[in-house]
Amino acid sequence: MVYPQLPYVFGPDISVWQDDNSTAQMVDFDIMRQAGATFVGIKVSQSTWIDQDFVYNWHNARLKGIPRKAYHFLDWDKTGKEQARTFYGALKNDPPELLAVCDYEKRTNAPGRSKMLDTLYDFMEEQKRLFDLLDRRPKDAIYTGISFWKEFGSTDSYWARYLLWLAFYSTMVPAAPKPWSQWTFWQWGTPAWGRQFGAESKDIDMNYFRGNKAEFCKFFDLQCDEEPIVEEPKIQKMCVNVRSLNLRTIPGKEQSTIIGQAFQDTEVVVLDRQILGEDIWIKVQMEGWMAQQFQGYRYMRDA
Repeated sequence: MVYPQLPYVFGPDISVWQDDNSTAQMVDFDIMRQAGATFVGIKVSQSTWIDQDFVYNWHNARLKGIPRKAYHFLDWDKTGKEQARTFYGALKNDPPELLAVCDYEKRTNAPGRSKMLDTLYDFMEEQKRLFDLLDRRPKDAIYTGISFWKEFGSTDSYWARYLLWLAFYSTMVPAAPKPWSQWTFWQWGTPAWGRQFGAESKDIDMNYFRGNKAEFCKFFDLQCDEEPIVEEPKIQKMCVNVRSLNLRTIPGKEQSTIIGQAFQDTEVVVLDRQILGEDIWIKVQMEGWMAQQFQGYRYMRDA
C-alpha cells in the first residue's frame, strides 16, 4: 500500500498480536516514539476478558510519554453493560489521555443489526456513566468501518455525539458515514512497519488524527512540549534494473502466475521481502512479487 502523505500527526494501534509470545521481548515504546508516533491506540479488553499484553502496553506507553487511546472489542456473548464495566475497571486508576473507544466491527456470530446496535448503545451509555465518575475523563468514541457501519450501523443522530475512529484502507481521504460529519481518527492501513514502530509483528495498524501537532494537543487539552521534528517512516523504494520484469502472484517461479510487468527504471515501493535460497523476492505496491535477485543476477536496484 502506498503511504497517504498528509499534514496530520500519526500513530499505531496495538494489542497482543504485536507481541511474539515465544520471545521475552515485547513492544518497545522507545522505538515507537523515535519513529514519530504522536499517540498509540491500545487494546484493553474484549467481551469480559483483558488483552494479554494490556498491562505492559498501557504502563510503558505512559512511561515513554506517548498519549494513549484505549479500545474495547465489542463481542456478542455478554451484555453491553457487562463489557463496559470490564473496560472501565481496567482503566479507572489510569485513564487514557485521549479516547475511550468501543470497537464495533465483529461479524462472527453477529446477532443481527438491531441487537448489535442495542449492545453498542448499552455499552456506550454505561461507559459514559462510569467515566463521568472520574475527575478527568477521556473522550468517548466509536471505531468502525464504512461498510460495516452501512450494514450494521444507523444514521440516527444519537451516534454523532461520539467521536469517530474510522477504518478505511486507502490512500484516499475518506468521508465519514452518516450521521457523522467527519472522522477524528482514520485507520488507513496495515503496512509492514511493525518493527519500525517497536512491535515484533511485521504488520501494524496505522492511523491519522485529523490535525497537526498543535491541533492535536489543543483538542485533547494536552501540554505538549516542542520537540524536534521526527522524520516520518522511511519507505524503501527500488527500481527495475532490466528491460522488463514480471510481476507474479507469489514469490518464486515454479508455482506462481505472471499477472503483469514492470519496465526498466520503474520505481516501486517495497512492502515485504522473502529469501528463497540465494534468490530474493520483494512484494510491491502493485500487489504482486518481483525478483530482486534470481540465480545470482540482480534484477532491481535501490531507488
